[in-house]
Amino acid sequence: TRPAAGTDVRLLLGLLLFTGALSVANPFVNPFLLEQLRQPYLAYALLIGAVMIGKGTALTVMGAYAKRHGARAVLKFGLFGLIPAALLWLVPVKGGDLLPWLVFVQFFTGLVMGCYELATWLILLDTLKDRERTSLVSWYFLFNMSAQAVGSVLGAWILGGLGKDHAAYMWVFGASAAARLLAALALLALTVGLGLPHHKQHAPQAA
Repeated sequence: TRPAAGTDVRLLLGLLLFTGALSVANPFVNPFLLEQLRQPYLAYALLIGAVMIGKGTALTVMGAYAKRHGARAVLKFGLFGLIPAALLWLVPVKGGDLLPWLVFVQFFTGLVMGCYELATWLILLDTLKDRERTSLVSWYFLFNMSAQAVGSVLGAWILGGLGKDHAAYMWVFGASAAARLLAALALLALTVGLGLPHHKQHAPQAA
């Protein structure tokens, strides 16, 4: 069954709130790695690859999970995995253990981000009314970029106000984790009663 009129807006609003919360920290991960942790470009490439591998793993494993348990279950993995993903940057690790730890952080981030992105698409496909889907998704992309911009500006304001040093980055990641928690709870509250299907015909098969 499809949700009643007006609930599509609630769903998109919840997704936009979480996008903004993610963007408080996401744009600043790369400069943190290169400028604060001084990772060489070869290690940086490895870390970017770890994110992609994490996302690929999520799409492979969680696609089948979504078919059995529904996209909302996958969404919860993504939402509540991305909260500690921001906090992992606050863990003090130095010396020879730094790169393996960063690889783990990036892989975990890619994994839970993949869960979130997969669930988002499944929910949009299965929840938005057919006659309104194209227009609503188009508006969603527009406002999604706006939410990213707002979150990025907030993160930049925190970073700039605190001096752009290592401690300032820690505040940015911590603020993003707090915002993600609040946005995740808001998203789940807004989507209660939307009648999300438990079995997803669009979910990809596991490899």
